[in-house]
Amino acid sequence: DGVVAQALLGTVAVTAAVLLLFLFVPFRATSRFVKIVFSLTLGIGLFYLIAWIFSFFGGNTSFLYGTSPLATFFSLFFMTVAAANLIVDFTYVDAGVKAGAPRGMEWYSAVGIVSTLVWLYMEILRFLAARAARSSGR
Repeated sequence: DGVVAQALLGTVAVTAAVLLLFLFVPFRATSRFVKIVFSLTLGIGLFYLIAWIFSFFGGNTSFLYGTSPLATFFSLFFMTVAAANLIVDFTYVDAGVKAGAPRGMEWYSAVGIVSTLVWLYMEILRFLAARAARSSGR
């Protein structure tokens, strides 16, 4: 169904939109914004961990990965938090450049951005796959 290509295109589009917002709108991640995004990201990670452990004991995790409206809400919420993480990553890179950080810090920034992009891609892929399953009646 081309879901993989659509997810890749969606990831590029979201990344470009966040980058353009970051470059042309005077918006930077404040310490409060970073704390909120960090808390949400940590909560999502714990949520995934609990759902994963729950599935080992025969628990039904279709509320997270299925085609229900609740699963759609989770996917959209997780994509939004991943995009917010991009803003935090870009702010971190910008602050490092302005502060004259050593070249070794480039790797920390790159790993942060790439991990956020992978997470965003996986969330978009999960959302599109669920949407394709819903439309095909599976």
